[in-house]
Amino acid sequence: MVFLPALTLADLMPYVEPAPSCRAADIAVTSLTVKVLKHRGKPDHYVVSGNVQNVGHHTQQAGIDQRVELLRDGKLLAPQSLPALDADVVYPVSFSLDRPIAERGQPLQLTLRYVLAQKASSPAENCSGANDSLTKTF
Repeated sequence: MVFLPALTLADLMPYVEPAPSCRAADIAVTSLTVKVLKHRGKPDHYVVSGNVQNVGHHTQQAGIDQRVELLRDGKLLAPQSLPALDADVVYPVSFSLDRPIAERGQPLQLTLRYVLAQKASSPAENCSGANDSLTKTF
């Protein structure tokens, strides 16, 4: 019998630090994963999941206008609104898309991008843009 070390949720999630000078809210895209459901003779169905986290030191103001967008090869597929996030809160997002059978075996590049619509308040609501998107090829 082989025993493996126990892993905590913290071991499985990447740690994203706020910008060094950030003493406000800082929204970061911290993960992007894909699950594929294949059916014979039908397009592949993809469930795209990700996490958005406020890695900053402060809570965002209530009612802020912000969203997360899913892009494929740089083209917008779907937006999803995002509520104001308290400090250290992780907010899961999920999207679905279908891909033709003919594209099986070809790389799929997806980007999960955070967008703050209220630019005037951006330093207080998202002090760093360095961690606002995550791109992966599946």
